[in-house]
Parts: sequence; structure tokens; C-alpha cells
Amino acid sequence: MEFIKTYESFKNERFGSGLDHGDTMGILDIAAQYTSDAHAAANQMWSDVDDLVGYLKSDHIPKKYHKAFDKSVESYKKRHKLESVEIDESLITEAFKSSIMRGLHNQEAGTRWRDGLAKELAKRYDLKLDQIQDGDFEVLSDPSQWFSGKYKSGDHLGFFVDDNPKFAAYLKKNKDSYSGADPRVVKNPGLLLSLVRGKVGLWHGLTDNPGSAYSRYRKGSEERYGLLAKEWDLRRAYNGFEGKPLQRVTIKNLKEAPTKVYVLDIPALQAKYSSTGLKDDRKNQKKGATALQDPKEIKKANLSRYNDILKNRAANTDIDKEVKEGIERLTKQIQDGVNKGAMNQYGNFVVGISKKNKREVTVSDATNFLKNLLDDYQRFIDYNRQSKEQYGDTDRAENNYYSEEAKSYALRIKQKIEQIDNYTYGW
Repeated sequence: MEFIKTYESFKNERFGSGLDHGDTMGILDIAAQYTSDAHAAANQMWSDVDDLVGYLKSDHIPKKYHKAFDKSVESYKKRHKLESVEIDESLITEAFKSSIMRGLHNQEAGTRWRDGLAKELAKRYDLKLDQIQDGDFEVLSDPSQWFSGKYKSGDHLGFFVDDNPKFAAYLKKNKDSYSGADPRVVKNPGLLLSLVRGKVGLWHGLTDNPGSAYSRYRKGSEERYGLLAKEWDLRRAYNGFEGKPLQRVTIKNLKEAPTKVYVLDIPALQAKYSSTGLKDDRKNQKKGATALQDPKEIKKANLSRYNDILKNRAANTDIDKEVKEGIERLTKQIQDGVNKGAMNQYGNFVVGISKKNKREVTVSDATNFLKNLLDDYQRFIDYNRQSKEQYGDTDRAENNYYSEEAKSYALRIKQKIEQIDNYTYGW
């Protein structure tokens, strides 16, 4: 039985890599008519348009505006040919070969914040999760081991669990305790306390970035995986049991509260279980790599897009100049990478090594980064234009929603530009 659609199929439907950034901002522009804090969702990962719309309606837009908001969204979806994506949950869980993965997933099977652990792993890492077996998990009996050696790189995911048999026995006797703390779950694989990459407990979408710091919704109890981030659930699960963990996702708590850590080596799993066939033979990999668009054409296309965006500007600014210089530097990296001909194990041309994590950065990384840079630049221009149209030279010209968003994108652009020379824009 097919596990789920391939990554490419989801990608084409705006699911595999999440909702397109431009479409996210388009929906947020609509939402801005009904709420002043729609921007809180700008830096989050959304599976599709309905995922984002549901969040905005539940936490930001007053109910009296829902009907008008829905109408505007439907109009936007039709113009941009957006479709909602649905997946049968049973396709994910019933085919699991790993009892560990099944037990972990069932604890985080989806809330208003996320699609569920298995779906997010499939989306983010392009894995056939039905093929993963219990033997693919490395088990750390001492959780403190996680914070040393190879696990610091970010290549591994650590599932910090509590499988204390005394706790399981307590739950068996106290059936009215927290329903998610099933004694069978505690025995195998253990109650999930946190999902960690490096030194960070992950948020929905498997991101180590909780989003905008100014949002009152950031770092909420429903946004991180595991009970250590959920005060209410933690209290209910351990109600009456001695030795309840402290409610905080800190290194100290992650060392002391869990009994073990289940570890997944993501690059190793991708080599074994990628849904897009990363194990194709070298010949085919090279064939695909050498069919890459001419670097000169990449430069030409991106400069053309830059000039089209620039047409809406009354005068050039430092941001405009920095973006153009960024295009020049990135396309030079691409050209140099292709000229050198060095390839990684997947047949992708290497343009450099990230100074942050020593990873190989590829032409694909560079072209994706170029697109994202110009997306941000487009938004910067658009928000400046809207601020000018709405407020002109009034007192609010420098202090309104549109001007603040423009400033935010200016900062994002500057931060992106700083990543180019040290190759830290790669994954």
C-alpha cells in the first residue's frame, strides 16, 4: 500500500514544502482588513491555505468578520488556483512498521496548531515513514548524552520520553488521569516530554524558531511538542504521582525529567527511505545535475525580476542596492560552483561550505535563496507603496501597519544579505 503521495506530488499541491510564502502574505494582507495582528503568522509554516485561515479565524479575526474574510479568501484562492490538501490519517498510522514511531505519533496526532508528527516529518524531511523500523532508532538510556558529541550538529532528532514503569503502574490504577498518558504508551515507547534538535525543543512544523517574538501567541502551550511545554497537560498527566517533571523545556529539565531518548539520524534515513528516490544511481544524478539551467540565465532571470519590482520605486534606497549586489554575489557563487564541477552525494553542484554548520551548500540552495530574497524584496516594496497610498505625508506615514511591515522586511533582507558570503543560507 502506498504510504502517502510522494514529496513532489505534495509540493505541486503546495503541501510538501508548505504554503508558498507569497500566498501566505497574500492571505495575511486580506486578514489585515479585519485584525491588526495578522502579521503574527508571517514567520510560521503552514501546510496549506486552510491551515492558515483556520488559525487566523480562531485567534485573530473576530467572529463577526469571518463571513467576509472567507469570501475574500475564496476569491483569492480562485485567482491564484489554490487548492486545499487533505490526507487520510489512516494512511499514515496503519502502515507503520515501527511501533515506536506509531506510539510517538499517536501522542501528537494533530491539534489546531499542527498536522501531526508523522505528517510533519514526511513534509519536512521527505521520508517514507511507513518504512522506518524500530531498529532505525538509536536509544540513549542517559538523556544527558544528547548534549555532547554528534547530536549537536542538528542532523538528529531526539524524542525525549518518560517510560518509568512506576509511572505506568500508577496510571493503570488511576484511569481517570490524563487520557494521553496511556500506561501502554508509557511502557512503549514512553510519554513524549519533548522533541529536540540540537539544544532546542521543537515547535510545530519541526522548527526551532517559534516565530515573531512580539506575538502573544508565540511560545504558547500548544506550540511545542511534548508535555514539558504544556503546563496543563503535564499537571494532568502526573497528577498525584511523585516526581512530576518541572514545566519548562530547558537543558536541565531535558537531562533530568526523561528516562531515555529515541534518536533518528535524518540524513541516514533520507538515504534509505526518501520518497523522491535519493538513492538513484550516480549516472542519473549527474545527468540531472548537468541539465541545470545555465547560470547566466539564472542571473538574467533574477535581474529581470529585480528590475520589474524596482519599477514601482520612486527612488533607489540602500535596500535596493543591497538586493542587486546580493543577486550578483549569489549568481557568481552559482557560476563558480558549476565551473568547479564538485558534486555532493546526491549529484548536486556544491557552491561552498556553510561556516555555521560546515554543511555543503548547493546550487539548489542558492537558487531557492535567490527566490526567497526577491520575494521579501517584493513585499518590502509593496508594503512601502501601500503605506504611501494610505497615509501619504501624514503623521502616520512612519508608524502604521504597512510601514512596520516594510521595516520588518528590510531587516529580513539585510539579514539574508549577510548570509551570502559565509554560505549560511544553506540548510
